[in-house]
Amino acid sequence: MKEYKTEVLIGRDGEQYFALGVDIDYAAGGATEHETRENFRHGLKRTLELNIERYGTADRFCKPAPQYEIDEFGPKAVRYTETIIV
Repeated sequence: MKEYKTEVLIGRDGEQYFALGVDIDYAAGGATEHETRENFRHGLKRTLELNIERYGTADRFCKPAPQYEIDEFGPKAVRYTETIIV
């Protein structure tokens, strides 16, 4: 088993929330902040699992998000750290 950590930004655009992994470029959305966190956690875990199944590692997938995507969230973004063990 391996532990993967990423800082996550959550922002709101109209009625939708969006989450972006800073250290692992992965994104998810939802109708509420809680749903967005759950969608992010579940989707990232499954994506890591699939990469490990297919390639034997998730290292090819684990790249940081581009700075311009991070900048779009601005200073009002909620920040937290997500840890996934696969």
